[in-house]
Amino acid sequence: MAAAAHLLRRNAVYYWRRKVPTALVDCRNRTHLVISLRTWSPTHARSLAVQLDAFLDALITMPEARFLTQAQLDGMLRDVLTRHLAKLERVAAVAKLEPDFDRRLAEQDDQRTAWVYRLLDAHGPNAHVADSDRDAILADGFDGRNLKFIIDHLARLQDNGLVPTKPHILRPLLAAQNAEPTAMNLAQAQQVYFRGMRLALQQTATRYRAQPIDDEAFVVGLMQAEAGARAAVAAAGALSRMGRSEASTTASAEPHVAVSAGPAAPPEPAPFDDRISTLGDKLRLKRAKEKAWDEKTARQATRLYALFERFLAEQCGILGLRELRQPHLAKFINFLQFEVYKHYGKSGADEARSIAQLLKIAAGKPAKMRGVEAPTLNRHLTFLNQLLDYTRSQGARLDADLSTTRLRARNTQDDRARNARPTLKADAATRVFASPPFTGCRSWEEPLEPGDAVFHRALYFVPLMLYYQGGRREEFCGLEVDDVIVDNGPNAYLHVAPNGVRRLKNPQSKRNSPLHPEVLRLNFLDYVAAIKALGYRRLFPDLHSPSTRSPTGDYALSRVEAESEPRRLAHDR
Repeated sequence: MAAAAHLLRRNAVYYWRRKVPTALVDCRNRTHLVISLRTWSPTHARSLAVQLDAFLDALITMPEARFLTQAQLDGMLRDVLTRHLAKLERVAAVAKLEPDFDRRLAEQDDQRTAWVYRLLDAHGPNAHVADSDRDAILADGFDGRNLKFIIDHLARLQDNGLVPTKPHILRPLLAAQNAEPTAMNLAQAQQVYFRGMRLALQQTATRYRAQPIDDEAFVVGLMQAEAGARAAVAAAGALSRMGRSEASTTASAEPHVAVSAGPAAPPEPAPFDDRISTLGDKLRLKRAKEKAWDEKTARQATRLYALFERFLAEQCGILGLRELRQPHLAKFINFLQFEVYKHYGKSGADEARSIAQLLKIAAGKPAKMRGVEAPTLNRHLTFLNQLLDYTRSQGARLDADLSTTRLRARNTQDDRARNARPTLKADAATRVFASPPFTGCRSWEEPLEPGDAVFHRALYFVPLMLYYQGGRREEFCGLEVDDVIVDNGPNAYLHVAPNGVRRLKNPQSKRNSPLHPEVLRLNFLDYVAAIKALGYRRLFPDLHSPSTRSPTGDYALSRVEAESEPRRLAHDR
């Protein structure tokens, strides 16, 4: 017999079990709620069960004001529709610049994707293509190949966790309508999101045809309703300002005398969008225009801001920076310093993973593989501090206690990183230069196996320059042919500066480095002339991998595939 109503006892542990209200079954996708109370005490279990019962009863009997109104649903649909129409217009504008652009194929791709969201709109996130759906798709003018595309696309969205839509995307839609992010409202926001995506994708006529055609009168109506709403708000404000003046004019004994309403009041400022993604994008554009951030720095900041926004939404229930408090900021920094996988971000899938998934991945790693290093953490804090300063500069009122200073990690290493790197000992250098790449290897594809062939390539010259020239690995691996200067004075030298391949660690690293006599004796300049004659831009094209953004020095030489000379010539010109 159960200890109390809605209590179950399994393996000495008490569970609370209640039937899900009919109104919430669809959004929870289950008929019962079962929650472990994590207690063996029947007294404690009864107390917790009473609290959970009260909470669920309050949820069932919540006032209608907490549910979405039709006006709020229309507003969300308008937001999704206008945002994705603008995005699709940008994508179409770029596609039209391609020399092989095919309007028919582009329009077909959008229509096929629209069918995917039509299925999601009709059947929900767990949608699949039923027989009736197949007939409808084929009746819509698609063939079997297009049907397979729709089925595969739907499966990819579900397998990659892109449906259901992430809460950090749906919550701002509700916040814009001043609606609470309850389970019911999130479920309706999900439905509106699918419908808005479908409607936006279906408007191919306005993107790809010479004569724009609005296939959906409802879409036009929403656009007009938005403009009408803005006009109505402005008119209401004007009437409220003029009401007293008009009243006094009517009561005047001389009605022909006009009474001035005075200067018009300034319009109400638009609501400030304090979402991290929005502010981060504006800051990135600002820094890029000022040339303060290069492409890599902007990419690092954008990824951090996306992770920060996801963390606050999922772990703290915060959607904007005005709700941010110091404990929330400290919790995120602790997550970076102790909990996240050390190599987070190297996999493209990390950006689509939830915080819970990232924590689960990190939990399966040893302690030394969790948490970023002190310099990386401090760089992240610098990005966050810039974001907070920029937000304040835009007029947003943030918590005055927010500070990143005391969260910074202490770096106990030598202030000058170059002093922390010991020079290569003579015996170690002897072993390096006695290895196959310098004394003879088996082939181009097997540079570490002994043989009788010596290839002048990165594996040969970069270690020589590191030993004789002194410098960072990427400075040499990322050299371009034009960085080797042979016609400016009696001595050839390397012009170490940012180029099209890589940047430098800091401005002080820009320099001219005379070539060491031993490097010259080993025919380095002949190698440079040969590479230049072949049409390469990179000095070491064998290090280039077009499929990764990792540093060129990280490229695994043991995995270099054998390529014909024409393919190597086309590698990077």
